[in-house]
This record gives sequence, C-alpha cells and structure tokens, in this order.
Amino acid sequence: MREYDRLPPELRAWMRAATLPWSPRSCLKIWKQARAKGEEAGVIIGRLERAERRTLEKAA
Repeated sequence: MREYDRLPPELRAWMRAATLPWSPRSCLKIWKQARAKGEEAGVIIGRLERAERRTLEKAA
C-alpha cells in the first residue's frame, strides 16, 4: 500500500478508475520514463488508457 500512496495524485486517480488491476510498481515505471522524456501527466494517462484498452481487446 505504501507504493500506491507514494504515486503522483494523477496516477493514483487513474489506477482507481482502471479496469485492470495494475501494479503501482509497473505504473510508476511507465510514469517515470515518460516524465523523463518531458511528457505531461495527461499524455501519460492517455498512454496507460491505450495500453489497458489493447490488453482488454486481446482478451475479448
């Protein structure tokens, strides 16, 4: 739970609404890599949403 509590607020909000059970560690890794490239929070959230959508489509 501590890992989750340390996440940026935008990322925690996305994880709460996510359909799949994402791990805080994997989300934070994606977040940090994207932020290091200068991506804004909204762009990163969009990336996570697309990844989740693709995963769900594969399962269908």
